[in-house]
Amino acid sequence: MSLPTASRKKDVFEKLEYAQEKRHELLEKLNEAEDGKHEFRFISQDAASILSTAREVFDYLANDIVDHHVIPVTSDAALKKRHADGKLKVYFPFYPKQLGPNELWGKVSAIIPAIFGDLSKFVTTLEKDEFLPQTRINGGTFTDLNRMVNEKKHDKLLSVDKEEGRIAKFNTPNVQMKFDVAEMKDFTRIVVGPNEIQIVPRTPLLYVERPKNTEFQVVGEASKSRGRLYYFEGNKQEVGKFCAYLLSGTTLVMRDFYTKYFAAD
Repeated sequence: MSLPTASRKKDVFEKLEYAQEKRHELLEKLNEAEDGKHEFRFISQDAASILSTAREVFDYLANDIVDHHVIPVTSDAALKKRHADGKLKVYFPFYPKQLGPNELWGKVSAIIPAIFGDLSKFVTTLEKDEFLPQTRINGGTFTDLNRMVNEKKHDKLLSVDKEEGRIAKFNTPNVQMKFDVAEMKDFTRIVVGPNEIQIVPRTPLLYVERPKNTEFQVVGEASKSRGRLYYFEGNKQEVGKFCAYLLSGTTLVMRDFYTKYFAAD
């Protein structure tokens, strides 16, 4: 049986591309604020926009699943009518109760067993705060996203004075990142590519694998800085780092579902 064409797939990945561009712009502001060069306005609005977009694409995927895998084959006349009337509210599941027998996903689990199984695995990853497969992105990232957006706290930031230590800076043609060396004790191998920076945990020695046109330096000694650091009030996570992990994880989830259950472009 051929896979259906997802009506929202293009929008999903365009929104994620937009969010990545906004993250790069936000990162520039955060880096300058951290270095004490400028105080920027609208950092909270920029961060909130990234989180809102990430949360939104999950519901786009959920609606594609219902539109193209559930409604065409269900025998539930009431469900079909609510869908046709535009009264069926579809949200991507983040909690086990959303998969219960009296909820939408539980009711259609027999129609979409493979998809339901993958949704259940995702929810379990969040519930146990485990890592997504082959990543260092934990399930709590998505739990925090969902909670903060639902509670309208995704634009609430904390700003603190920074005490600067030794900073590792990485620059590639398409990626730039900074790490506090003190926070890298469990992440001691760095693989730098033209489009990504991979931090490998718990390896014996600190070293860097990098292609040409990549800069790497560890700079600075412990000192007070006039710079500012920004954290989300809702989970106490540093804004730049949380947005990076969130968008990487969200993109992986979207690619997984759209590749497995919908036609290729």
